[in-house]
Amino acid sequence: MWEQRLRNANKLDSRILQREDIPKEIGVYAWYLRTTDELVYIGRAIGKGGLRTRIWQQHLNPMYFENRKEVFNDRDSFQLNNPVLNKGKIVICKSTFRRTLAYHHSLRAGTDCVAYMKEHFLLSFLSFRTADIKLVKDIEEELINKIQPKYNLMRST
Repeated sequence: MWEQRLRNANKLDSRILQREDIPKEIGVYAWYLRTTDELVYIGRAIGKGGLRTRIWQQHLNPMYFENRKEVFNDRDSFQLNNPVLNKGKIVICKSTFRRTLAYHHSLRAGTDCVAYMKEHFLLSFLSFRTADIKLVKDIEEELINKIQPKYNLMRST
C-alpha cells in the first residue's frame, strides 16, 4: 500500500523545486533517478519543520555541513582529501544521503553534492498531518525493506 502511494506521488524536479513546494508536515520522501525513474533513496522527516526542513534546509542546502572530526570516517576520505572550508574548518556533508553520494561519486562537500542531486534526481514525498512519528518511522522502514533503494543499501558499503 505505502509503496504504491509513494510511487504514484507527484515527482518534483529538484532543479526548479521551490521551498513552498514542500510541506511542513512530517513524512517520508524518496529520490528517483531522473533518467530511469528508479527509486534510489528513501528517508523520513520527523523533526520540527517536517519535510520542508529535511529536504530544503538540509538535503538541498549547500551549507548543511558537519565539522566534528569524531564523526568523520573512511567513507568521507574524498571530501576530506578535497576539502571545503567553512569558518576555517574542514567540513563534509552532514546529510547521510549526501555523504553517500559524495562517497560513491567523488563529490566535494556542499555545492558539488547539491548540484549533483539537482541534476540527477527527482523528488516525491508522502506527508502526514498526524504527529505520529512512530508511524512515519515504520513506513520508512517498511519501504526500505521492500524496495531496497540502492543508496539506502550503500550507506553501509
